[in-house]
Amino acid sequence: MSKLLGTIGLLSLFVVQAHAAWPFNFSKTPKEPEPEPSPGFNLVDGRSGFISGDYLCWVPHQDDLFYAVSQVTDTDSPVAKTRNKYKQPHFGWSSGGRVSIGGYTNDSWDVGFTGMYIYARAKSSSHIPTGATGKIIPDFNTNLLSSVASKSNATNKLNFAILDFSLGREFFLTEKFAIHPLIGLRSFGMSQEYRTRYLSTFTGSPPSVTASTRFKAKNLTCGIGPRAGIDLKFYISEGWAFLGGISGALLWGSYHINQKFKGQESNGTAFVPSIIKTTEKNTSLRTNLDAHFGLGYDVWFNCDKNRFYIAFLFEASEWFAMNQFNDNFSTTPTSGSTANITIAGLRRHGDLGFIGGTLHLQIDF
Repeated sequence: MSKLLGTIGLLSLFVVQAHAAWPFNFSKTPKEPEPEPSPGFNLVDGRSGFISGDYLCWVPHQDDLFYAVSQVTDTDSPVAKTRNKYKQPHFGWSSGGRVSIGGYTNDSWDVGFTGMYIYARAKSSSHIPTGATGKIIPDFNTNLLSSVASKSNATNKLNFAILDFSLGREFFLTEKFAIHPLIGLRSFGMSQEYRTRYLSTFTGSPPSVTASTRFKAKNLTCGIGPRAGIDLKFYISEGWAFLGGISGALLWGSYHINQKFKGQESNGTAFVPSIIKTTEKNTSLRTNLDAHFGLGYDVWFNCDKNRFYIAFLFEASEWFAMNQFNDNFSTTPTSGSTANITIAGLRRHGDLGFIGGTLHLQIDF
């Protein structure tokens, strides 16, 4: 009996071991899948810091910087047709850079600083074609620069820089969709130089005169304030993800405007050179909105301790009411004496915008 029980026990052990080693599951109950990562904060990787660099290829645009109106009249047709064209220097594609450096806390908060700089230059010119009937009308101080010119040109130089401090944390709503809320501080500085030049004609009671007239303006602006936003990431395959995001800032700062008009004015008997300088310093509250979308790819290496990340982004940034130049200054000349200046200017309040593509490279360590 004992031998029989021993034989049955050995056979039972052999069957159990064979069934465990067999690759197929003949059970009517299907095998449960491996558990998927649960949504939540990223607390598993061991990253401690990051550094990134961006190449910016953007087109800036600034509103309401018209320097002249080109007015050409077609006198060949039975009815005179006048075509007016507003002239403004438009920026082309400009290069800039952005660098970020920061670290990760033990509970996956990311803290970092980001600096950005871009330089842009725009130019434009206008003239009345030979044989055509028309004129150039300056858009700044027509009393001093004349309301009639045959040639004009303008340049606009822009230096723009941003420094951000941000605090954020990535949260996975699902295994493929993550959000990254962030808060922080944003500061900015802008230096702008705007120049126009006209070949003007002055007419009136004194003998007419043709002279070169100029307008030069500088705008130094800076500010600082709170910033908040959210970044979105949706993984479409291993390592690849669609990206998006939006942020906004409210900035308190100051601006310093210098303007100089060099033209001609009448003293009652002749037109004589005249220069008018204006300066303004003040504080202001501005808003800024940023948005982006694109495609990103990340890969882990060094035993999943480091990450390389690359992204191709389309970005848009709008800065409201950045143009603080005054539109016009009128003069009331008095015979035989210096003109009395009556300021009748209107603030232009044009926005400054950037739009274009960005190449983003990042290393996490």
